[in-house]
Amino acid sequence: MSQILRGLHWKYVLAYIDDILIFSKTFEEHLLHLEEVFARLRKANFTLKPQKCHFAVKKVNYLGHIISKDGVKVDESKITIVKNYPRPKNQTEVRQFLGLCNYYRRFVKDYAKITVPLNNLLQKDKEYVWTDKCQISFESLQQALTTAPVLSYPDMSKPFILTCDASGSAIGYILGQLDENGKERVISYSGRALRNNELNWTITEKECLAVLEGITKNKVYLSHARFKVYTDHQALVWLHKSKDTNSRLGRWALELQNYDFEIIYKEEIKDEIHPKLSVNSLLENKIKTEIKFEYANEKPIIAAIENNEVDLNDVSDISKLQRECDQLIPLIKYLETGELPENQKEARNICYERDHYRLSQSGELIHLHRSRTKGIPKAESMIEQLVLPKCLRQDALLAYHDHNGHTGIKRTYAGIHLKYYWSGMYQEVYNYVTSCDKCQRSKQPTHHRPAPLLPLPIEDTLSRWHMDILTCLPKTKDGYQHLLLVVDSFSRWPECFPLKTQEATEIAEVLYNEVFSRFGAPRAIVSDRGANFCSKLIQALCELFEVQRYHTSSYHPQTNSTCERMNRTIAQTLRTLVAKDQSNWHKLIPSVMMALRMSTNTESTGYSPFQMLFGKEMNLPFDISVQPKDGMSKTAKNHLETLIDRLKIVKDIAKTSVENSQEKTKNRYDKKAEAPKFRVGDYVMLQSMKVPKGLSPKLHPKWDGPFYVINVGQNNTCKLRRCSDHKLIKSRIHTNRMKPYIDPRDHRNFPDIQRNVAQNNREKVDDIDDVQNDNIDRTQNDNAQMQQNDSQMQQNDETNDDDNDFIAEKLLAKKRRQGKNYYKVKWVGYKKTTWEPEENIGEGLLVEFYTKFTKSGTKRKRPTSLLVKQTNT
Repeated sequence: MSQILRGLHWKYVLAYIDDILIFSKTFEEHLLHLEEVFARLRKANFTLKPQKCHFAVKKVNYLGHIISKDGVKVDESKITIVKNYPRPKNQTEVRQFLGLCNYYRRFVKDYAKITVPLNNLLQKDKEYVWTDKCQISFESLQQALTTAPVLSYPDMSKPFILTCDASGSAIGYILGQLDENGKERVISYSGRALRNNELNWTITEKECLAVLEGITKNKVYLSHARFKVYTDHQALVWLHKSKDTNSRLGRWALELQNYDFEIIYKEEIKDEIHPKLSVNSLLENKIKTEIKFEYANEKPIIAAIENNEVDLNDVSDISKLQRECDQLIPLIKYLETGELPENQKEARNICYERDHYRLSQSGELIHLHRSRTKGIPKAESMIEQLVLPKCLRQDALLAYHDHNGHTGIKRTYAGIHLKYYWSGMYQEVYNYVTSCDKCQRSKQPTHHRPAPLLPLPIEDTLSRWHMDILTCLPKTKDGYQHLLLVVDSFSRWPECFPLKTQEATEIAEVLYNEVFSRFGAPRAIVSDRGANFCSKLIQALCELFEVQRYHTSSYHPQTNSTCERMNRTIAQTLRTLVAKDQSNWHKLIPSVMMALRMSTNTESTGYSPFQMLFGKEMNLPFDISVQPKDGMSKTAKNHLETLIDRLKIVKDIAKTSVENSQEKTKNRYDKKAEAPKFRVGDYVMLQSMKVPKGLSPKLHPKWDGPFYVINVGQNNTCKLRRCSDHKLIKSRIHTNRMKPYIDPRDHRNFPDIQRNVAQNNREKVDDIDDVQNDNIDRTQNDNAQMQQNDSQMQQNDETNDDDNDFIAEKLLAKKRRQGKNYYKVKWVGYKKTTWEPEENIGEGLLVEFYTKFTKSGTKRKRPTSLLVKQTNT
């Protein structure tokens, strides 16, 4: 529908799937608009049902809204469902009720604030208790929707007004405009509940968040002209002018520089559409020099703020934090009292480094560093660096790497090194940057070396064919637009056939009629993993002729290099011979094939494909007229014997030439190659080859993952599973598309995910169907066994003075119950096993389990030789 009505959208037509809305100012204009829409629908062979059409009406029901000249209001028939909705009895019914109401939230003032008690009922692992607050919220929401106001249409020629406010649990913002009478008309209500971390923010930050989100959510209306922002928090009036703002307000101030607006303070907002809240605190900072930042269509760089030099994490007394750091206590104590620690190694280090440290007047530990940059005078080369305690180092790395455009190791280190110091800083910067998840996804590895080259074995003439399709050719009058290329691996004899489609039926027909029937059945066929080559029809044809199929690894065309190189040669030859309108390319194929068959393969066999097949060179008309006739042997037997001997000699020489060529290519390629060192269980990233439609390849992440290796096969290929959902990647992946993944949790202060410990909060699992079903009902036995294991572990735990954690040794099996996975766990020091839910299982145990078992939980078969089934070089 978008294609049919292209150019009319938002002009006088709105279309959503098959619902078309036509709006006009006058009846005569409406008739013209109808005529244009009817003409386009008629051209597209669309028919309309008269019973569902309404023409020249002043009010219409469109997508659950009543639209008229006065504005937009809710459909009363839809609100009746909300009004008569019974009190929810569980989380599912609460979620359904909020889903109905959320569609009309733009009509309800303070929607986020009203729904806070209901949203709290949807929290995970929280007991469902219907309180008085929930009942009040439920009834208030029903009442608000039944009395919802009529929202006005935005007028882009008039200035907009944005009213923002924040409470202890939610933020809200109202977009409006003044009408001809000077009365403010509401265009939309909006807002949301505050998140857990936002609840701890100051009132100034909450109020500023309301302004920020109100502007960004309505930027389609506010980005083109100047507008006004009303707030009852006076501190926001000085947002652009105050220098002493914290980092969060500083970032928001820069982001709001893209908009032209005026903040107006109202002590009491008495209008009904303006909610009132008390002012808890005002900004006491004095106004200093006004600084105006201007960016020409460019988002400001957050790293330009210099607040971080003084305050990394809103720390008021850094000297106190230094004296609480175990690494700095001995050094500070020595500088203050001259007392060395008892540990001789620490004492020697302090004596060696004491000249590089001093204490400032306010008590901070300072490191003295002399820069080695050329051209800087010696007197000016001394740099004073603030020594950071452990608790601030992650914040420094976060500020100078994550918040600074994800710079590399050297730039991140250089930025921190100018102001701060701690022992082992470079190694920590190195570990932090190399383990950054976003950098691993977006940046190309600088020292990535490909796997060594593995040449394919040499086969006899017509024993192995390589197959590929050359696409993107202009469509001819006969309907041809593709080329099927089939090349013999040894003689390099090419066969090329124009195709109308890439369907498997047409490819199978060509293979049978033009290849198998002419040259006989080969031993094997090599192709990529296209759906047409992997189809059941091609499989059936190959099974009929007992032909072995080989497929390249995913996105690794180097395996089928014979066809890839021939494709390039064919395209280059056609480019030089084709007509200007490019309509005769299919008629040039026989001539191109003749040229390729008679040309000598100087880089491989040293003979032409024609001579490799027929034992003699192909004759051209010029050769017949110039060269003398070659007398044949007296008898046919002698001629055949001579021909066979000649072919044998040609094949022997060609085989030696191919082997020498492969060896030279491999030696040249392997100079920059390195044998892959991936092992089962390693975490890796996979090179992303597909870019979603509508996204730019330059801005799309280069790597996807992480994955973990479950099998390392021959020919430098691996089988992978995705870490997030343990989904198996069906095709084998060549190691050239893989790189090691460094887990950020190993070098950052993130909550640890248990890798080998399951907490002692196990659930009783009743009546679970075992995936490895052996037709035995073990439900009753499993439950009894689990209860016995629990009691046994409790008895052992009473005599154990250690903590309440049990060490999991490995996972033995898997069960599934109501969409939830359970695993049979073997514990260290206990003979009995228990069934645990997936959330209690560490990531390392799951990775180890899925490298030995399939997704369904069955034992993985030991892989057979991959050289026969998969050729991935």
